[in-house]
Amino acid sequence: MGTEILLVVLDSLDKYFMQIFGSFMASFGGFARAFVMLYCLLMGVGYFRAAFGEHTKEIGWSIVLVIVLQFFVMETAVYKEWFVNPIKRTTMQMASFFVNAGMGGGDGLEGLFTRLDDAFVKMKTTVDAIFPTGNLIMFASDYIKATLTLGAMTLAFGAVYAAYVITLCMGFFSMYVLFVVGGVCIFFGAFKQTRHITWSWCRAVANYALLVIFASMIMGICVDGISHAMDKLAANSDPSLGYFTREIGYVICWSLLSLGLLLKSADYAAALSGGMAGSTAMITGGLALTGGAMFSASKLAYNNRFTRKGAEVAGKWAGGHLSRAASAAKGIFRGRGPLDPGGN
Repeated sequence: MGTEILLVVLDSLDKYFMQIFGSFMASFGGFARAFVMLYCLLMGVGYFRAAFGEHTKEIGWSIVLVIVLQFFVMETAVYKEWFVNPIKRTTMQMASFFVNAGMGGGDGLEGLFTRLDDAFVKMKTTVDAIFPTGNLIMFASDYIKATLTLGAMTLAFGAVYAAYVITLCMGFFSMYVLFVVGGVCIFFGAFKQTRHITWSWCRAVANYALLVIFASMIMGICVDGISHAMDKLAANSDPSLGYFTREIGYVICWSLLSLGLLLKSADYAAALSGGMAGSTAMITGGLALTGGAMFSASKLAYNNRFTRKGAEVAGKWAGGHLSRAASAAKGIFRGRGPLDPGGN
């Protein structure tokens, strides 16, 4: 499921990049050519007047870099092949390596969710083995306990899964935003006075790439701990032992711990890249709003006046029919009712 979501996001980002980058750089091209011509003219005049002294070498390199970088950033296919694809591919390969943690999983995009999907399958198999199989009415208490316990375990791991997918989408989305303006930022790297813009762009791209990598590393640790807990839970899958077992507590605690660490992945990335930590509080907020919306919807479905009126009408109708049925039954029993087989 996560692979399909990320494939759709990356495909949409690729299409947007191919549509916007060419036209954006074409609009920037007029300014760039005028800027380069003016720069070369001013540098040439200053050189012949010997106004630069020891900075002559720096100016010569700037002229060379202007010519070279203009070719790389003005051609969409060249820019994508030399800048976009290598960064995206390297980020995905490293993220896949840390998620699989040397377990021999797949590479690239498919490898990001192989172990996570396997953990979900293992969880479903274990839940099927533990869930009660008796009559729903006779074993209602067991059904309620199993549903609450196993539902909490599944929701905890599902929250981590959802947060991981959102983090990956946020990281790649931010990288593509930077890729769109990257042509301009790289172009300014030719000049000493504006080279800080290029380095800031590089740090920003590295920050979001590291966000994806650190989030994948945390998920690799999370899945490893949950898999061990699920193995113990499957080995002790005896309903007579109860449903609130230590193994289920391990799964829930591991999931909540991983969720908290996943929200700190932006801080790890910023500490290593030298950038500013991005806020991942919106992930927690989104999950909380989703849970709150589900709870509110359940309350709204029960507490609105239309539902209460319908329940009242249904109760009166059922009560009236049950009352008449009871009266008829009494009449049959006493031999005085309209359904009396004796004809009285």
